[in-house]
Amino acid sequence: MFESRAFLSDLPVTLVTGYLGSGKTTYINERLSDAHGVRYAVMVNDFGELNIDAELIAASTERTISLTNGCVCCSLADDMDAAMEQVQQLAHELDWVLFEASGVADPERIKTKIEARPGFALREFLTIIDVTRIKSLAQDKYIGQHIKRQLQLTHPSTPDSTNVQDIEYGTRLSKTDLLSAAAIADVQSWLAHFNSNNESDCDDARKSDGMPRFFTRTVEKTGFLNRKIFEHWLSTVGPEIIRMKGFVYLTDDNMPDRGATNRYLLQWVSGQWSLELFNSGGSETDGPRRSRLIMISHAPIGEHYAQH
Repeated sequence: MFESRAFLSDLPVTLVTGYLGSGKTTYINERLSDAHGVRYAVMVNDFGELNIDAELIAASTERTISLTNGCVCCSLADDMDAAMEQVQQLAHELDWVLFEASGVADPERIKTKIEARPGFALREFLTIIDVTRIKSLAQDKYIGQHIKRQLQLTHPSTPDSTNVQDIEYGTRLSKTDLLSAAAIADVQSWLAHFNSNNESDCDDARKSDGMPRFFTRTVEKTGFLNRKIFEHWLSTVGPEIIRMKGFVYLTDDNMPDRGATNRYLLQWVSGQWSLELFNSGGSETDGPRRSRLIMISHAPIGEHYAQH
């Protein structure tokens, strides 16, 4: 897949799609950690921060992260053209672009924009599928058509681009460790049926140009939070919240020193959450610690979340 850049006039691009919490960032981190000399640029069109594994980070600014293996990551910050221009200026130092699309974005529009941009060539269209939720998500009354559309775009029944033969389409199953072999086989059978029966299963998805409406709220707190209180707060989050992520500074009886290693990455998806110790090398003298969470919902998010 990875031709020498000496023979490529355009930067090849892998577009990574998938619904919220499907495992896109985990996949990106795997590619970065196992780069084998490939110099990646990572472009992230998602809510929240760039959740790149801490041990890979060499230096960072507000919008750009330089990695120890020669790769670079940048946030689109709602300006895809400006970010692509930034990456294009570094093209002579890069081999490949990984573009992580937001789970609530329209992947077809992003695909079209990448293909229309001079200096870039879409080579891979990959959808990450959470095997624990994909079937229920496809039946969800709010986002079911969105999920089906993502799957349909990964397996186009007819060419929709002049260079479709140059694009490798595919899926990657995530969270397979959470299901039995039989359950995974059932999901694979369902996906095979879906992909081979596009004309009937995807008819509504193809006809619908509308995207589900999502709402966001940013919650910020300065200083350290008590871990037990914070975990209790997580247990009270209502069902209207479908995704939450960000960094929080916590202190508890096991780690009372309030040092740099008290920074945690929160991943919260439909009531299931995890806190991962995430230390980017800062120190207490770098300034006040600010926890910052991004919440995503189908309905307007109440002010009470910002007051806790």
